[in-house]
Amino acid sequence: MPPDREDVCVHDARRLNPYLSAHAKRIEGLSEFVASIDREIATEAKADPARLTYELATHLLTVAEIETLARRYEFTRAVKEYEKLLPTIVSPVRTAGIKARVEEIRGMAAAHAKLVAAVNKGGVFKTTVARLELCPGAASSCSKGAG
Repeated sequence: MPPDREDVCVHDARRLNPYLSAHAKRIEGLSEFVASIDREIATEAKADPARLTYELATHLLTVAEIETLARRYEFTRAVKEYEKLLPTIVSPVRTAGIKARVEEIRGMAAAHAKLVAAVNKGGVFKTTVARLELCPGAASSCSKGAG
């Protein structure tokens, strides 16, 4: 299972702070969590330490720039930037996180394309969220209970 963005930040914190293991001994349940992070970080042992250090220093800023594209609805460009970034990533933890995020952004792009097509078509766009049918701008033509 690929880590989410928060897990990647915790992994980076562990890399930067070797004393996290000492702190974990004082907090119940944290030592198992830190041990799992250490096991994942151990998979990076084969990687070039210089490249890993550089990646650690630049990764969050690079991802933040790409996520700005996604927030601006520039999904195709965001996916392209992530795909350009992937070959440069040394860490298998970060690679898994980026691959998972690319799939999420592709899903957002597909949903956005459907919404734009429906709006441009001029018809009523219906979608269901939590068993509630939503019809933006056309509540009277939605299900019987709307209005």
